[in-house]
Amino acid sequence: MVLLDYAIVPDGRSLRQVNPNGCLLMAITQFQGDPGAWRPVQTALTAAGTDFAQTEAQRLALIDLRTNFAQLPAGRIAVLPRPGTGAAATFGALTGLRNQWIELTEPQLVDSNWFNASRFPLALYLSGEHYVKTVNATGDAKAAVTRYLAAGGTLVLLATEPFPFYYGDGPADKAGSADVLLPALGLPIENAFEQAPPNLQVQTYSDQAILASVPSTFAFPPGDPRLRAINRARLNPADRYMPLLKVTDAQGRTCGDAAGYLEFHTGAAKGGKVLYVWSTLLSGPQGQAILSDIIRWLLDATLRPPRINSIQVRDRAYAVLDFSALPNLRYALEYRDRFEAGAWARLPDLAGAPTNRRVLLTNLVSGLPARFYRLGARP
Repeated sequence: MVLLDYAIVPDGRSLRQVNPNGCLLMAITQFQGDPGAWRPVQTALTAAGTDFAQTEAQRLALIDLRTNFAQLPAGRIAVLPRPGTGAAATFGALTGLRNQWIELTEPQLVDSNWFNASRFPLALYLSGEHYVKTVNATGDAKAAVTRYLAAGGTLVLLATEPFPFYYGDGPADKAGSADVLLPALGLPIENAFEQAPPNLQVQTYSDQAILASVPSTFAFPPGDPRLRAINRARLNPADRYMPLLKVTDAQGRTCGDAAGYLEFHTGAAKGGKVLYVWSTLLSGPQGQAILSDIIRWLLDATLRPPRINSIQVRDRAYAVLDFSALPNLRYALEYRDRFEAGAWARLPDLAGAPTNRRVLLTNLVSGLPARFYRLGARP
């Protein structure tokens, strides 16, 4: 790698010596001419410097992610059958996340003893618009995805084409017709447009703190312009929805949400969670930053269970529980008075915050011989 830089020598001064400060210096040259002739050179060097800084930041971020992901428990992430070779698969290879996931076979997908939320708290959809609908009996694979969500699973939609779960294939990988799964479950992804209008922008929602590495506003990405966006007006108000990214036109009107997170509180997938990112965002200039932020967030919520650091009883009346909370996660503390039996009671949930923090919770235990606690986290 060769790096270029420049320095402007003020009028009346001359260059006598260059100290490379331990770097390998290949050559020094000089430019003599009027400012107008120099300006294009300076512009090109400045742009190249900006590109290098971004590339270096991405490289260092990947190193950090490889270290982070290497500490995950292996085999707790499922990749649904027939994954593509798009941006998310490349991200998995570069960060080592691929070493931690299991690519399901079609028989494993429809086997509830294998593909379930207990074995795989997190599942990734890396296919295009075609998905496996049928393995043995008609619709058994489609039902397996719904069953996984209803059991509390988290499904991340990182497709290689605009509309995930659109064409239902099978058996024996036979190409199928349109059988759109997600709107039927309660995630209203719709065709926003086929050709992008001019002067579009992508914006992060200001009331979310998940996408900390992504600019608040950036250009509509190059590539496939067919936007498939979440229509917020058609969401069930009983479900919990967190918008992440929206596409806006030149007049500031919203074309739809290009990324969002949904918890199903109703319907066939009740109890499940889905995070959707439009495919062209993943392959665009901000793709790595988007993937880094959302994957780390979901891994913290699903594969890194929180631990109670200490429990102290004060004045024989109050238990004070101490734990460390990670950013942007909600925490639930439950308790019961017998270790082996009894229903778990729940204290009010602790809302998420954008930074790491220490949490102290107090619970009345006066007159009790014992009390047992468990702590859970979710996105």
